[in-house]
Amino acid sequence: MDPLSIGMFSGAIMLLSLPLNFYVMFDKLDAAEHHLQYSAYIVGVRQTLCSLPFEGRHVRLYVMAMVILMPSLFQWRHLAFTKDVEKIPRRLKYWMVTPSLITHLSALTMFISWLFIEV
Repeated sequence: MDPLSIGMFSGAIMLLSLPLNFYVMFDKLDAAEHHLQYSAYIVGVRQTLCSLPFEGRHVRLYVMAMVILMPSLFQWRHLAFTKDVEKIPRRLKYWMVTPSLITHLSALTMFISWLFIEV
């Protein structure tokens, strides 16, 4: 496959992942944030982004995914507790991480394929 078709395919995947992101933002995000209600980072991000459209849910989804993927880093910086992250149910963790990984990987693939396009 040439880089142009790879970029177009990953762009289509990104567009198709948007409904999944919206579903997780409005249905699952509050449940995940409830498990981390004593996390300084999650509470601070939620209060800071409350004036954005959709109450900043798109950014809060990616913040939750980062905290779930790297809990020891946030524990080290005293921003979140590893024990609280471990208490989040596995299915809810998958709901938080999967849409953000799909979106970021497709954006990365589009960027890399753009670098290899010859004019």
